Amino acid sequence: MYKRLIPTSLLGRSLIIVFVPIITLVTLTTLIFYQTSWNIISKRLTQSVVADINVIIKLIDQNLNLEATSIAKEDFKMNIEYQKNTNLNLLSFRDERGILSKRLQQSLEELGRPFFYDLSNLDKGARIVIQIQNDLLIITVDKDRLYSESAFVFLLWMFFSSFVLLILAYFFMKGQIRPLKRLAIIAETFGRGLDAPELKSSGSLEIRQTTNAFNRMRARIKRFSKKT
Repeated sequence: MYKRLIPTSLLGRSLIIVFVPIITLVTLTTLIFYQTSWNIISKRLTQSVVADINVIIKLIDQNLNLEATSIAKEDFKMNIEYQKNTNLNLLSFRDERGILSKRLQQSLEELGRPFFYDLSNLDKGARIVIQIQNDLLIITVDKDRLYSESAFVFLLWMFFSSFVLLILAYFFMKGQIRPLKRLAIIAETFGRGLDAPELKSSGSLEIRQTTNAFNRMRARIKRFSKKT
């Protein structure tokens, strides 16, 4: 089974030798980044957002609704709305997967109030609903407050650079294999008793040594053939 998966050609095997370490490195780097760096970034962003929401709630508790709305929009990149005499239906809350969702939920739980959040359309902002006495506070948080695009730009750049390196390795290995293919064709032709041209020395040191050895063997055989 193992041998069936390995390419039979030298080019295929050479590419596997190059590709496998690079793919493994990129995969491990992505996993480690996702589990550590992105986790820390999400935690800090969500804690910052919830801290600002806590300030807004304190202003509302002091009946400073206009000030809370102004500060939320101008300073916190948030838009807030109110629904009077409405209770939060926690049954409509759908637990979302992902580190960002997990960290946001953990941070909102520190407020000690019933809440609901929706990250399904993050491009338009995160929607957070919090129960304040008999009213609902609906907060739309700007995407930039919760989502760091620079982190994913790093991952995209890493994948792109790895892809470019793989393409370059492919063409480089293909160029190294080409003299071996010519050598095989010429050797097959010469082995059948047909006249074969002398090979030009090219490629790596080992390939040039093999080519020169073939050319010397070809010259000796031709001299021996002329004597007989």
